[in-house]
Amino acid sequence: HSSRVDALWNGVIAKQIDYYDHISRKQSQTITLNTDRPIAIAYLSDLHLGSAGTDYISVKRDAELVRDTDGMYAVFHGDGMDNWIVGKLQGLQRNQVVQYDDEWRLFASWIGILSPKLLAVVSGNHELWSYKIAHLDIARDALKDVRCLYDKHQVVFDLHLNDARIRHIVRHKWRYNSVHNPTHGLEVAWDRGDIDYDVAIGGHTHIGTFFRGFVRHNKKRLAVLTGTY
Repeated sequence: HSSRVDALWNGVIAKQIDYYDHISRKQSQTITLNTDRPIAIAYLSDLHLGSAGTDYISVKRDAELVRDTDGMYAVFHGDGMDNWIVGKLQGLQRNQVVQYDDEWRLFASWIGILSPKLLAVVSGNHELWSYKIAHLDIARDALKDVRCLYDKHQVVFDLHLNDARIRHIVRHKWRYNSVHNPTHGLEVAWDRGDIDYDVAIGGHTHIGTFFRGFVRHNKKRLAVLTGTY
């Protein structure tokens, strides 16, 4: 009995060490772009492929624009497909204009279009429903042949561009919303967390795109809140 309990303790401690090592790696990723020409990063989220209301023309056109434009890159941060598989929402899936298999194929194809230019990907709550119910990481599966940063919840990376270093923190959904300031959750993240960032990126709200500069702790920062298709 004693040896089994000791093994349990050792196993839990080892898992905890691995977990915090993972968190540390997640907070110290770097992306280096060596160029003397201007670059652009398109922050994309909330495609909701499968929905009758999605602008499929723009979804495909924008991905192809990023792929075909020299010096243009992309970060995707969640809700690529509707994925209505949660119990009370399954009725919505049955009424979709796009079948579930085709919904997934469209999302995987869209990732494929962007794959040469993807810097980072974060899952949204719609992808995470599959992980919650069946432990399937469908966003990661779509990235199986893509070299980019990925995490289910948050990616932090330092973008090194010549002599500049710009720290990005990317999530799908941020806590602490405000009816007075749509980017409030992104802007107070430095105070409520432990990551000093230059640019915070989020989506989820479907209220339109905001690109807002603000000052926190004597440093100018940016909050980027993307809309939906």
